[in-house]
Amino acid sequence: MTGAYVLDGVGTLRREEFEGWPAPLVQWSAQARTDHGDVEVVLYDEPLTEERLASAGAAVRAFLAEMPDRRALVAARLLPLARSWFENAPDQDDAGPLTADAFAALLTLTSLTVDVDGTVTAYYDDHHQVFAGHVVQGVFGADGQLLDADIPG
Repeated sequence: MTGAYVLDGVGTLRREEFEGWPAPLVQWSAQARTDHGDVEVVLYDEPLTEERLASAGAAVRAFLAEMPDRRALVAARLLPLARSWFENAPDQDDAGPLTADAFAALLTLTSLTVDVDGTVTAYYDDHHQVFAGHVVQGVFGADGQLLDADIPG
């Protein structure tokens, strides 16, 4: 497949190619409109098949349907680290302790990557409120269970 493909219920995937070694990196991306804002959806597959599109679309729709619960799982997993960063920030002297609900409310889903095995990596922005601009990442298995959460990089 080349060009563009409509991922049912998500958006139109467009093929992009970037310089890479030993071969160019190919990604398919779409902007999905959700109740929580726009989310970029990315697949790193070449060639892209109908079966892969169907499974990726199902994974994205399932993730978005459970997005608040999955965001809460990421916040709960990272809460001890988030508290440490938050409480030591110079502008948080008068702030009370960071709660899981308050931390989850700061996280905005910006991007999803769906792997061939059904693993979904969700990237969140905390609007520089906790992790000083670092991306928050949650990795979910094909069964929807949280496998890992961290601040990469």
